[in-house]
Order: sequence, then structure tokens, then C-alpha cells
Amino acid sequence: MRGVNAKGVAALQKGVDDKLAQVLDAAQKQRIKEMQQMAARGGPRGFGPGGPRQGPRRLPGFGGLQGGQPVFRAYRYGPDYSGLAGKDLTPGKTIEELESKQPAKKD
Repeated sequence: MRGVNAKGVAALQKGVDDKLAQVLDAAQKQRIKEMQQMAARGGPRGFGPGGPRQGPRRLPGFGGLQGGQPVFRAYRYGPDYSGLAGKDLTPGKTIEELESKQPAKKD
């Protein structure tokens, strides 16, 4: 961070700490302290960067290495793709157009 010195950061941190001391109750302050200690140790037990570990660094239900595969994929096909042959690919109405024509619901 260019233009930010240690004194400025310390002053900002003190301001934030003072505000939190006014707003939080004792239980909330204790919970924040526990989370800070947990973060200093590297996070909760069994968790690492990217989520929980189960077995050889795999996420449950995804079958891939941590952070390596998305939850879902959206493939893009050209209009000449054989699975789209004979299909009408002209766009329909927008969401705004569809929603504006719906009658108001009565409660």
C-alpha cells in the first residue's frame, strides 16, 4: 500500500478498536479474541486454504483436488453444434419484460 505509513495504520486500527469496544458485549469480544487466536494458528482444526480436508486433499462431493475444479461448468456451444440442429435460437423476452406484465399479487 503506497502512501500508508505504520503510524497511519496504527491510528486507524486504534479507532476501529475503540469503536468495537463501545459496540460489542463481553461474549462478542471473547468470540473475536478466539477467532484471532484460531487464525494465528492457521484456522480451525481440519480446515486449510480452500476448505475442509477429507482424505487426500479432496473436497466432499466434487471429486477434484482442493481449489482445482469448480462446482459446476457452463459449456458454450456454437450455433452449428449438432445438438442444437433444428432449434430456434432467437432470444426471447428479457426478465424485465416478463416481470412487468405479471399482475400485482393480492395479499
